[in-house]
Amino acid sequence: MSVGVRGAGCVATGSVARTLVEFGWVRELNEGVQRIYDEMASFFLNDPVFSEPNDASVQLTLENSITSRVLRQHDAMVGDMGQEVYGSLNEYELAAIQYVYGKGRITVKELSDHLQRSAKISRSVLKALVGKGLLVWHGSHSNDPSQHYTLRKS
Repeated sequence: MSVGVRGAGCVATGSVARTLVEFGWVRELNEGVQRIYDEMASFFLNDPVFSEPNDASVQLTLENSITSRVLRQHDAMVGDMGQEVYGSLNEYELAAIQYVYGKGRITVKELSDHLQRSAKISRSVLKALVGKGLLVWHGSHSNDPSQHYTLRKS
């Protein structure tokens, strides 16, 4: 039997919430269910499925499909920047954008490690993406150790 947990005040919701608090995954009751839905959506995954296999437990099924995540991420990127811009990106620029979509931010070192190329190449890739209006640079000066790049909000 499937349980409608989102926004419902049913017995399963309380059981799930108490279990999540006990595991330390949430800070307070009823915080976790919406957070699970939000985080699954942020990783381009389907909504979780709650069920009661018996009357004494609640089962939570989370999807982890790399194929569907990649396809949804691709669709989201094309939707955000348009097919023409997406198609104009070179291999390194595309890798950087995909990384930022997955992680939320990127540094020159992270891209350098990811591409297995020099910091000079990574820096030029990130600056090109800023120039194309896809990324935003965050930092106080060029030698700022905390500088990083994020997606430009549309």
